[in-house]
Amino acid sequence: SGYWAHPIDLSRVRNDYRLVAGNKVTGFTINGPLKGFPLVVERNGDGWTLSIDGIARYPANEAYVAGFIAELARRRRLVSASGIGDYRYGTDGDGSCIVMVHTERGDVTLSFGQSNADERYRYVSLGGETVYRTDNGLAPWLDNRTSRWIDPYPYRKRIAVTSVQGVTAYGSEGYRAVSDTVAMKAFEYGLANLPCRDISNIPPYPDVYLHVECGDASVIRLSFTRLDGGTVLLHEMDSGKSWVTGYSDYESLLRTLSER
Repeated sequence: SGYWAHPIDLSRVRNDYRLVAGNKVTGFTINGPLKGFPLVVERNGDGWTLSIDGIARYPANEAYVAGFIAELARRRRLVSASGIGDYRYGTDGDGSCIVMVHTERGDVTLSFGQSNADERYRYVSLGGETVYRTDNGLAPWLDNRTSRWIDPYPYRKRIAVTSVQGVTAYGSEGYRAVSDTVAMKAFEYGLANLPCRDISNIPPYPDVYLHVECGDASVIRLSFTRLDGGTVLLHEMDSGKSWVTGYSDYESLLRTLSER
């Protein structure tokens, strides 16, 4: 692209620049080019949560969050775009991606605009009038689709620190209470490894309810609603959180309660 062929004025270059200090990040908000709900990620103890409504907070994909923070903290080269050409940078308007990073020292606002034709570079504003050109390493994370950011196994951590003592299933065919040790181990494994594709705000109209009694005296109350396209809505009744999982994975989980 001719946009990147202009000679570089070294007086307009910021070498070895870090957008944020990675170990200082406490959270961030992404208003992506898809707009819609802003995606809010917050530190929660040793982990991270994700929210789109400020109420329900879902476990976030910690590896994905860590990769984003590492890329923000990576040292990079910024070149002032002033005078490069008379064209839109895209750092504001519908095509921009606004990232507000919360740190222990305050907030940092980054506005990402267009990339070049081969997507090697991207424009960014650091909150002022100057627009810079930098590499496009952050591209995979400039996306506020929740499917990219959620923990795909939301019950894995919970099951790792407790055990399942009993499960009661309610549905159109009545109810079934199971406490067999072998069945509970199979159910634990199935719930911990139940893959979720996304979160959802679809109202639940449950086909099946599960009352899960845990070894730490806590209870997990779940409902499952069959949806179109081979998917099922998993709803956590006490927190109001909902995920989308596959029908075959749902069937496998329920089978652990009936094959003993």
